[in-house]
Amino acid sequence: MEQVWSESPVALRAYAVLTILWPVVAAVAGTGNLYVHLAFVSVSLVVAYFLLRGVRWLWWFSLAGCVLGLLSLATGELGWLLGVGYVVALALLLLPETRRHFFGREQTAAAPTG
Repeated sequence: MEQVWSESPVALRAYAVLTILWPVVAAVAGTGNLYVHLAFVSVSLVVAYFLLRGVRWLWWFSLAGCVLGLLSLATGELGWLLGVGYVVALALLLLPETRRHFFGREQTAAAPTG
């Protein structure tokens, strides 16, 4: 796991920490069902691990989740703090270093070495 963590971009690491800490903070604050938050923490850990490994379809899925979250914010169903979280998460996923992590590997591997 340490190798996966050190080889991933800083923005993606920040996204992983954000998605894991968000349900932990919600569970500690006592909002909602504790078991749902704990289940979400475990799912977030698995998703973060595979995102850090560079699974591209999971990156697309995460982007879609952020966009859907922002759309539900526009309908007025979510609070502003959750909306800020979605904006930050979307920005971290769309930074160039994060996109290179998912899309730049094929070009690097196919480039002639000498």
